[in-house]
Amino acid sequence: MARNLQNRNRLNPDRGAVPTETGAADDDSGPPPGSETSPGLKSSPGLKLSSGPKPSATIGSQRLDKWLWHARVVKTRTAAAGLVSEGKVRVGAVRVEKPAHAVKRGDVVSVVLRGGVRLLEVAGFTERRGSPELAATSYVDLAPPKPKPADPAATDASDIDAGRRDPGSGRPTKRDRRRIDRLQGN
Repeated sequence: MARNLQNRNRLNPDRGAVPTETGAADDDSGPPPGSETSPGLKSSPGLKLSSGPKPSATIGSQRLDKWLWHARVVKTRTAAAGLVSEGKVRVGAVRVEKPAHAVKRGDVVSVVLRGGVRLLEVAGFTERRGSPELAATSYVDLAPPKPKPADPAATDASDIDAGRRDPGSGRPTKRDRRRIDRLQGN
């Protein structure tokens, strides 16, 4: 087995490199000190590991499906590409049908989702998908704030329409069923 690892490491010198105290690999072919390493390598005192993705100031544009995924508008990149392909995404006022469409800072992206329409302005990019807090830095939400629901204690019992029920409000009471029967003429 050791021979197989030696052959594999000879073919790909970056693979199997183990960091030492100074951060360099035994054969000096590993990553330089202070650079990111693969997740399988353990940390040593002289080796710096990345704390996570950072907003990038050097990226000038990014694929639309990738940006939607990084900004956590959708859960998967495949779902982002599906939204774009179905024509549910607009950049500016133009409907985009190619997931590879490039978006730049300042572009206004509108996305039709199940819960409604989201209107987002591109504020930045990230190299990798990160936390929700990091994702919130990549856009400015242009949608007006949702109105607060009315106080349910302030509504009067006579104001409630006996024939209509809010979805998910549960099973009608006996009193509600009698009101429904009276409205339906039974």
